Amino acid sequence: MDVLTTDLLPEVWPGVFRQLIITNSRYWLNCAQTDPDHFVRELPQTLRALNYGLAIPEAWESSRDLMRCLNDVMMRRGQGIEWETYLAQGIARSSQLDDPVEIEFRLYLGNLYRLQGRLSETRNMLQPGLERCAQYNTRQHYWALLNLLALTARLAGRHDEALARCRQVLDSSEPSIAEQAEAHSITGLVGYDRGDWDVALTSVEQALQLYRAL
Repeated sequence: MDVLTTDLLPEVWPGVFRQLIITNSRYWLNCAQTDPDHFVRELPQTLRALNYGLAIPEAWESSRDLMRCLNDVMMRRGQGIEWETYLAQGIARSSQLDDPVEIEFRLYLGNLYRLQGRLSETRNMLQPGLERCAQYNTRQHYWALLNLLALTARLAGRHDEALARCRQVLDSSEPSIAEQAEAHSITGLVGYDRGDWDVALTSVEQALQLYRAL
């Protein structure tokens, strides 16, 4: 029996190893959903599982959902530099698999770039996200992308572009109350930058009214 097992190892091991990675990825996803405190305490183990999981197509679904659970955790803990690598891998993998989650991951990474002051990279990350919305026929993150592009344009001093992006949000009936409020808030910031106090005050008040309605 020992000889038989030894003879089979070269063929069996890759499959066993892949199954372990898939199982481990699913375990940590379940942990994130059922025991968040333990999930956060064991973050290094979770990231290790994610690193392996992203390399295996069969583990994609659990790895993808694990990344969704991890994004807020990593940002709150100030681990954006480390998290950037995982997001980039997630975007590449989702693009290969034609998974619309690519849009969400572009939103995550674009926001991370913005927080780091990497405004041109932010724009380059988010703009394709709008194109993916059309490709996948979804508007789920479309308005959030527009608002973040507007904020990025405002930070870069491109005020006309920022206002045009906000107007796209505000002229539609589709965005949520929170997304409308964000567009008014950014419009107010542009008004402040320009010294247009009427626009600044009116827009901020409109934003506050909407936020109170949440």
